Amino acid sequence: MDRLTGTLTRMGFVSQLDSAAEIYGLDTLLLVNLQVSRFGWLNNGLGVSLGDKVLHRVARRLQKTFPGALSLGRLHGDHFALLFGPDIDRDEVVERLLDFSQRPIALEHEVIVLSIRIGVADREARADSAQTLLHSAEVALHRAKATAAKVVHFDASMVREATDIFRLENDLRVALVKNKNELHRALHNEEFFLCFQPIVDIARRRVHAFEALIRWRHPRRGLIPPATFIPVAEQIGLMDVLGAWVFRMACQAAARWPADPTGDKPAVSINVSPTQFAEPRLIMAMIQSSLAETGLEPERLEVELTENALTSDDLRQPLQSIQDLGCAVSLDDFGTGYSSITKLQAMPLDYVKIDRSFVNDLCAPCPEARRKARELTQAVIALGQVLSLVPIVEGTETQDQVDVVSSFGATLFQGYHFARPLPEPALDDYLANFSLCEASK
Repeated sequence: MDRLTGTLTRMGFVSQLDSAAEIYGLDTLLLVNLQVSRFGWLNNGLGVSLGDKVLHRVARRLQKTFPGALSLGRLHGDHFALLFGPDIDRDEVVERLLDFSQRPIALEHEVIVLSIRIGVADREARADSAQTLLHSAEVALHRAKATAAKVVHFDASMVREATDIFRLENDLRVALVKNKNELHRALHNEEFFLCFQPIVDIARRRVHAFEALIRWRHPRRGLIPPATFIPVAEQIGLMDVLGAWVFRMACQAAARWPADPTGDKPAVSINVSPTQFAEPRLIMAMIQSSLAETGLEPERLEVELTENALTSDDLRQPLQSIQDLGCAVSLDDFGTGYSSITKLQAMPLDYVKIDRSFVNDLCAPCPEARRKARELTQAVIALGQVLSLVPIVEGTETQDQVDVVSSFGATLFQGYHFARPLPEPALDDYLANFSLCEASK
């Protein structure tokens, strides 16, 4: 038995799963794997002792919620598994789990509302062993976490995709190791390249900046989306190598850009992974060397990080050091992360990028959806302005969206309405011919 929760350990759960398969038949069983979302943040914020009590309370609640379950086990950490026999209503189990997760837990003067991810495997998994059925539920749970879904039901395609991800990770390792000693020689790199998407200032009628976006042209798979390979690079500890290459290439490109019709030169905005801030000394050296080698003026460099990166209390000094160089700091995905207003106020920031999710329904046909989207967008922009942060609105795809958000006081916009990400050779023409009238067509 698991000492913390009093439920079965993984070994005990698998043993009972084997027994149930012999008694009822493997294809009659329903196995549900669930994880307490963001439990690591709870441990970090409230302490391991309280976290352990939460897990114990979760186990007791699961036992009371599903007294008819054949088995309940804590597989590891914050992962639990429930096994049900024949004639169980799968949808009812999932509905009760979701309801269970919404009931607050009161512990030591803290009120905690859980969020869970659920992976489900049943006869559709076509499992040939108890271990295979459990693995199927775990694969479904992994998909739920990867897609931010509450519930995922296993199907065979998930195994193929998991295999593809493994191969992709291996290919990424090979590509980065192969180029590790050559990344500074940008012209010789045949797989990674940059595109640039403009950030437009509608008040000054100019291009404020270009955001540098890395692309990977895989020799066999073709273009790999950044959303696929960036998390892999972060997980395997190679963002320092890849990030240094991006900085050098982007600053090098920006140093070549001509002035726009107003006589100004656009800045370049470069994303920095939270993993890169683990070594502040290295990231400062990377920025300083990129500026020195390329001759780019510091005021034309904007360093961009996501709001979730602000969960670290050690970030203030590195960001202040970046500002002290003369560079700007931009916060991406503003309004979608987990930082508090107090923490935002204490951080040295210049810009906040309003996430595209706020923009999507601004002109929706449904009046209620439209009203909520506008009120929320206006509130987020106002919050940024109260904190003395200049808003940049992402994901603008229509002139109507631009008109609505500009009425809230925003002047900086980024999105397909103005331009898709452009290859570097196209930027000179874009700047030379830029006008808001042309961009709005």
